[in-house]
Amino acid sequence: MDIYLDQNIWIDLAKIYHGKDERPEAVELLELVQSKITSKAVRFPLSSVHYIETATISNPGRRERLGQVMFDLSRGETMAYYRRIVIGELEKALSVHFDIAPREYELFGYGYSHAFPIDFPRGIPDTIRPLLERSCLTGEKVFGQGMGGHNSKEQDKKFNNHIKELYRVKTELPKSQWDDALYAMALMDIQDPLNEVLQFWNIDFSEFESLGKNVLSSILDDMPSRALEVHLHRLVLANDNYNPKITDLNDWGGFALGAMYCDHAIGEKHMVDMLTRKKFKSKANIHKNVFDLGTVLENA
Repeated sequence: MDIYLDQNIWIDLAKIYHGKDERPEAVELLELVQSKITSKAVRFPLSSVHYIETATISNPGRRERLGQVMFDLSRGETMAYYRRIVIGELEKALSVHFDIAPREYELFGYGYSHAFPIDFPRGIPDTIRPLLERSCLTGEKVFGQGMGGHNSKEQDKKFNNHIKELYRVKTELPKSQWDDALYAMALMDIQDPLNEVLQFWNIDFSEFESLGKNVLSSILDDMPSRALEVHLHRLVLANDNYNPKITDLNDWGGFALGAMYCDHAIGEKHMVDMLTRKKFKSKANIHKNVFDLGTVLENA
């Protein structure tokens, strides 16, 4: 069973792990988590967003404590990086319309280099690798060198501005054309991986484009990441009072995407509400409280 935990849920678990929350039900929950991990009945895969959010913690001690818990309880298991997931989705969706065989890839793997398109240096002894992997989360230095630094603020701001600009769709287009605009955005957002896939399979872009609006929209609907994007953008457009948060990029690309591929996802109320509105179907059963994890694990 694959369970995606939002960053705030990891923080809740870290408080229990480090004795900041000593309530009996909290201690019991942690013991249940650890027993299920030991039996390999569940896994808690990390995404690139987890690394990014943890690396932006300015307090070294706080980052190290949280990173330790995330590495220990995830066992270093990670989801593939976003672009690779999108390529897999594209090839599967296009195989319905073109004579191609989607290339296999591991959705879940091990470590930092699985969550990012980055290779670890070759020749690292097996005894050292876990230390380096852990340091990507904790910020600890291994042999005097730190690993896994990130600063996502610039991308956060760009995405925040993108959400704000969505309202131009309302003012410039009639409501009957909003969906067309959203599907166009969802396609433009993956232009680079799309070009890569078309080139790999020798499909001319004109062949792809000739499929027509309805078929192209159905292809995007068949791609979990694109169906998610269209759904979330629809909700933003429908809500005149939607107030973009600087964390929206991480919420959409982390927790929301994780919910499309894991069996369960536990996160904050804001994103839980967005993922469960308008009868939207994610793969995961969605929960919004760390103690919901206990109920999930009891059935694992």
